[in-house]
Amino acid sequence: MLGRWALAIAVCLSAALASVAQERTGEGGSTGPTKKRNGPTVRSEDAIQKAVQKQIAEEEKALQRKAELLTFAEQNLPQLRSLLDTLEAKRPEQFRTALLNLARDEKRLSGLEKLDPERFELELKRWTTDQRIQIVTARLALQGESDGIRSEMKELLATRNELRLQWLQLDLERSRERVVRLEGLIQEAIRPSDAELQRQLDQLIARTKREAQAKTTPPENKADRELKKDKRR
Repeated sequence: MLGRWALAIAVCLSAALASVAQERTGEGGSTGPTKKRNGPTVRSEDAIQKAVQKQIAEEEKALQRKAELLTFAEQNLPQLRSLLDTLEAKRPEQFRTALLNLARDEKRLSGLEKLDPERFELELKRWTTDQRIQIVTARLALQGESDGIRSEMKELLATRNELRLQWLQLDLERSRERVVRLEGLIQEAIRPSDAELQRQLDQLIARTKREAQAKTTPPENKADRELKKDKRR
């Protein structure tokens, strides 16, 4: 679900951690040219240009919300806020990409909070756990394996599995509730009461009469409507 952000943040976190490592060790210099993906062969230049313009526009909107997004990161994952600050200072382009992905996920989570607060709580915990896993993965790539990293990663994976279990249990509980409602509707459909049948019959007859009357009654003109208003007064 969060693969797009996970990939982007992994790259950005690696860059941020590399910058911090270089400062601490005194190793300056460039990290080398970035490999570029092969250009598309099917999409037209116009389509590519539109996609680029859309990306730029989204990044600008994210930058306008920078303070709000950084506060969101700090409240939910202080490590992420620190790394974003490093990216902003050392690698502005990657910072824009990371901020854009953060904006997209914040928007999605905010929408979920309004629609389904119970799922939102679980999803926010899952999102935070996924980002912590990416941070540790970036450290592993840069610093190599250690007992501390293995222990931290194992704990995070256990947390992620537990949250997935809670998500599935919530799905199961809601599915059971829906099954109960459907079974009730089925029973009503199989053995409708006399009162229910009478209600349906009355509705059908009333609707049929209204439709027949509407077809036979000529539409009123404006003068007739005004006359009726005057009589009511």
